[in-house]
Amino acid sequence: MDEEKEREKRAFTRRFNLIFFLIFLLFVTLVLRLAFLQLVEGEKYVRAASQLSVKSLYTKATRGWIYDRNGEVLVNNIPVYSITFTDNNNLKKDQLIAIAEQLEKLLLPVDKQYTRVKILEKMDVGYVYKRKEGITATNQSAEEENWRFNPDEWVLTESGINLPRYQPREIATDVPKEVMFYIEEHRPELPGVDVFVDSLRQYKKGNFATHILGYTRAIPREKVDDYLAKGYSPNDKVGITGVELYYEDQLRGKEGIKEVTINNQSKTMQTEEVLSQKPGNNLVLTIDWRYQKRVEEILEEGVKYLQTRPKDPLPNVNSAIAVVMDPKTGEIKALANYPSYDLNVWTSPDFNKRYSEEVAGKERNQAIAGAFAPGSTIKMLSVMIGLQEGIVTPNEKILSTGRYKVGNLYKGDFKAGGHGWVDARKAIKESVNTYMYEIAMRLAKRSGYPAKKTSYIENFDLLRYYDHQFGLGVKTGIDLPGESIGWPANSTELGRLADAMIGQYDNFTPIQIVQYVSAIANGGYRMRPFVVKEIREPIANMDGPGKLLMTNEPEVLNKVEIDPEILKIVQEGMLEVTQPGGTAYSTFAGTPFRVAAKTGTVQRGGGNKNGLMVGYAPYDDPQMAFVVVVPGGIGGSDSAGPIARDLVDAFFGLDQPKQPEEVPASVQNENTPSAADEG
Repeated sequence: MDEEKEREKRAFTRRFNLIFFLIFLLFVTLVLRLAFLQLVEGEKYVRAASQLSVKSLYTKATRGWIYDRNGEVLVNNIPVYSITFTDNNNLKKDQLIAIAEQLEKLLLPVDKQYTRVKILEKMDVGYVYKRKEGITATNQSAEEENWRFNPDEWVLTESGINLPRYQPREIATDVPKEVMFYIEEHRPELPGVDVFVDSLRQYKKGNFATHILGYTRAIPREKVDDYLAKGYSPNDKVGITGVELYYEDQLRGKEGIKEVTINNQSKTMQTEEVLSQKPGNNLVLTIDWRYQKRVEEILEEGVKYLQTRPKDPLPNVNSAIAVVMDPKTGEIKALANYPSYDLNVWTSPDFNKRYSEEVAGKERNQAIAGAFAPGSTIKMLSVMIGLQEGIVTPNEKILSTGRYKVGNLYKGDFKAGGHGWVDARKAIKESVNTYMYEIAMRLAKRSGYPAKKTSYIENFDLLRYYDHQFGLGVKTGIDLPGESIGWPANSTELGRLADAMIGQYDNFTPIQIVQYVSAIANGGYRMRPFVVKEIREPIANMDGPGKLLMTNEPEVLNKVEIDPEILKIVQEGMLEVTQPGGTAYSTFAGTPFRVAAKTGTVQRGGGNKNGLMVGYAPYDDPQMAFVVVVPGGIGGSDSAGPIARDLVDAFFGLDQPKQPEEVPASVQNENTPSAADEG
C-alpha cells in the first residue's frame, strides 16, 4: 500500500516537473521574442507607428430654415441621397477610370451632367479628361439624350489633387433610391464610393419672393480660398443671393468634427466623432407670405393688362418693380420684381435647360440694384429744398404759363397753357414743372448767376446734401446683398440743374425711393429697411421657428434737416394729389381712407417713358409706404397707378379683382407725347 502511494507521488512529481519545464520554455520563448521585437525590429515598428497620422474631417451642418413673419415655412431642407468618393485604398488608374465609367452608367440617365468626364473631375484623383486638340465635338453636349463617350475625342491627362485623399468628394446629390440600392449591393465593384443621407434646400412656394430669399449653390470658383479660410469644405453649398447670402453666417450652423486616423498609404484606420454638428439658426422675415404673393400677382396681372388692353396697349412693357415698407419701422412688407422665377431651378436635375428657359435675364434684383430716374416723384424734395433754403415761401404763388426759359432753352409743363398761379401744395398736386424750374433758377441766381457764369454749379452739391438725407444716391442699409447707390449724374450744365428738380437727372433705386417717401410719411426719420425680423434657434419643424435669439429692431439712420412745418406742407400736397384735380385722383378714388401719393413719368429717349407711383396710407396714420416702377409705361397714373391701387387695397384687405379704370381726359397729363414730364 505504501509502495503504491510512493509510485503515485513520484508520477505526480514527474508530471509537475514536466509542466513546469514546458511553462519555463514558453516563458523563455516569450522573453526572447519580446527581446527580438524590441532590440532587433523595434526601430521598424517605431517608424511604422510614427507614420500613422490623425486628421480632422468636418461634417456638414444642416442649414437653418426660413419663415414668414407668421411662422409659415418658406425654405426648409429635405433628405436626399448623395454619393461621395474617397480614395482610401490608393486605387490604380485603371480602377479609377472603371469607377467613373460605372457611375456614368448609373447617373447619366438621371441627369445629363453626370458624364464620366465630369465624374472623374469630381473624383479629384489626379486624372482628368481633356478634349484632344483639333477635334470638333460630335454629340458631346451633356444635354443630348443620346450622349456617348467618344474615346477619339478625349485624352486622359494627369492633374493636381485639390483635396487630401482621406476627404470625401461629392459626386452627385439627390439621386434616386434605385441608384442608392445598386451602390449598396455592388460595393466591391465600387471601392471608395459611398451613399449617405444629405439635405437639399427646398423653396416651398416655388416662384415666390425670389429676390428676397435667394438661393444656395456650390462655392463660386473665385471665392473658394475665402471660404476655405473660414473653415468651409470645397464641397459645401453657400448662399449666393438674397438672405441666403446676407445671413450665411447664421444659416450655415457649426460643422461637426471627426478625427480620421490614416496610415502612410492614406488608408483610413479609424474614425471617431469628437464634435457633433449644430444646425444653422432659423430666420423669420418681415413679410407675410400671402401679401408678398399677392403683390407678385398684381405685378404680373398689371404688366399683362398693359400689354393687351383694348385702348393704347403697350406690348413692349415686360417688367415691373414694387416695394412696400412700414414707414415707422423700416420693415419690408413686400419686395418684388416681375418677371421672376422658381428658386428650385437651382437644384433641378435638368438645371441647364431650365436656366436658359426660366432664369436667364431675371436674376438681377431691380428693387435694390436697378437705377431709375424718379421723374416727378422727386418734386416733394424739390419743394422742400426751395422752402428750406428760403428760395420760395409756403403761400407764394408763381405763374405757370406752360413753358419756362432756362439759359437759352425753353422747358415746358405737360399742361398746355400752364397751371396758372401755383403755390407749393398745388405744385405737388398738379405736378407743375415750371414751379420747380423757378426754384432751380432762383438757386442759380443766389449763387451769382448769370454775372458769375458757372456759379450755379455749387447747387449740385446742395442737391446731393438733401438727396442723401432722404437716402437718395446712398445705400439704404437693407439686409440684402448687391444693393446699388443708383446712378448719380455728373453733368453740370444749367439746364441739368432744372432737370434735377423734376427728376430727370439722377437715377435712384426703388428701395431708395421708398425710403425717401417713408421719411416724408413719418415726419422726417430715415429708417433702415430690413427683411429679416428675427433670428431663432435651429429647431427645424413645421410648428414654428424656435426660441428667439435676436430681433432686428427699427433703426433711425438720420433725422432730415427739414423744418416740420415744411414737411407738413409737402404731406398736404401729396394728399391733394389723390383729391379732385390731382394727378392720381382717379387712381385712388373710392378708398375708405385718405392716401398720399405722387405720380412720375420719365423720358427715356426715343419716345420711351417709365411710369412711377409713390405714396403712403392711410394719410392720418401711415402704415405702408410704396413705390411702383413700370419701365416702358406711358406715365405714372396710367401704368403704375392701377398697380399701386391694387397694392394698397391688398394691404388693407380691400383687394377685389377688377380691370384698371380708364384715366379721365382731365387728368391724362402724363400721356401727352410732348410733355417733358407729367408728373
